[in-house]
Amino acid sequence: MPRHSKNPASKGQFTYHERQQLEYGTSKVRLGKDSIKDFDSCSICLASFVTPQCCPKGHIYCKECILTSLLKQKKANKEKEKQWDQQQVKIKQQEQEKKLQEEDSKLKEFESNNVTFLENEKTSSTSTTNTNTNNNHLDKDGKPNPFWVSSLIPSPLKQVKTIDKPTMNTVCPEGNHPLLSKQLITLKFKSISNQKSNNNKNNEDNDDEEDVDNGNGYCCPICEKTLTNIHKLKALKTCGHVFCSPCLEKLNETNKKQTPLETKQCLTCQKDYDSDQVISLNTALNILKAEDQCSDAGGGHELIAKKYSPTAMI
Repeated sequence: MPRHSKNPASKGQFTYHERQQLEYGTSKVRLGKDSIKDFDSCSICLASFVTPQCCPKGHIYCKECILTSLLKQKKANKEKEKQWDQQQVKIKQQEQEKKLQEEDSKLKEFESNNVTFLENEKTSSTSTTNTNTNNNHLDKDGKPNPFWVSSLIPSPLKQVKTIDKPTMNTVCPEGNHPLLSKQLITLKFKSISNQKSNNNKNNEDNDDEEDVDNGNGYCCPICEKTLTNIHKLKALKTCGHVFCSPCLEKLNETNKKQTPLETKQCLTCQKDYDSDQVISLNTALNILKAEDQCSDAGGGHELIAKKYSPTAMI
């Protein structure tokens, strides 16, 4: 019989709907097109990039965005270094205080074990014990010393919060690997609007100029296909021109047949490059992180987001 609304979960086993409501274990969700970052968008601002630059591992950023993030990291590292220096000074002071306390305790033990008291002092002390019992709640100065008040209890030495020594290295925001501003590579995409203008104008070289997207998109300079998220893109460190990976592989094969040397030439600017100077751009199927939900862009090649929830609460 079907379940009634007032008697759910009466069976000995859960249904698929009930298991999803509990959010127990790993929950998986298939991401749509809106959750995938476009290849021509910055990994920080998630907008269409302006003067694109990439790190040696292929993460694309706007020039302004990546430089501002690196400057912020430098300022944050300097502040952390100041906090660490203050911590070291406090630790040294605390060690000196501990040494002084240990010396005082040793002196008191020595005096209590080696000093001999006279009998007259003993008799006088017995007479004063009765008066001291009535004045236990007073200090030596005659001030009240209530032991039950927590604020008046003599507190031990406060332990300083330990802070690890910070590193002054700047990090790539997306890949979390060390990155410097001089390691950034300016990318040169060929826009479709510039392609049409170059076909109309003969005997003009516009390869050195920076291409700007006018809304028509970008294309590969070899096969002249419009670039999308499906294509795998590769860039050259020497010049920064971007190509499709199959086109660049075919070009490398032809260059190997013509020239047996390892050095190759770019098709647009004819600059030499080695096989180690080819960067695979991290643009294909870049996914937004499931936990952050449109706050940061994460690189990956999966369309399923996973979230790990705690299995037990203690």
